[in-house]
Amino acid sequence: MQGFTHTHCTTCFSPDKLISIFFYKGLIKETLKQIKYKTAVLGLVPDLCDFVEDYMEKYQVYIPSDFVWVPIPLHGITLLDRTYNQAELISMELSKRLGHKMVTNFLTRVRDTKSQTKLNLKERRENVKKASLCLKR
Repeated sequence: MQGFTHTHCTTCFSPDKLISIFFYKGLIKETLKQIKYKTAVLGLVPDLCDFVEDYMEKYQVYIPSDFVWVPIPLHGITLLDRTYNQAELISMELSKRLGHKMVTNFLTRVRDTKSQTKLNLKERRENVKKASLCLKR
């Protein structure tokens, strides 16, 4: 699977070769929301990763061996409130299972954003603009 950034999304600071295995809907969306907001269901992380691995095998999804997992960071206020970053937990589990590197010091959150649960796509894009900063090149 070759990741790429859509032409209309590209700027000189855009990441390239992003990979998304699923659309954010249905069971995936509901599972991720549960993991994101309810500490009691963090046990779903290994189950979700089992599902991802099975899906990748079934549909022959290939991720290059030099792939690097970069979880999107939370703002400090949000991290204090939630006590964990679900993207980091999922990335950590999948990177271990699939034999990839994970980097957590590539991005930092520089601006707190409002909840996106009730925002449409245009509002979400505006909400996260300039919220994260790349620390390494």
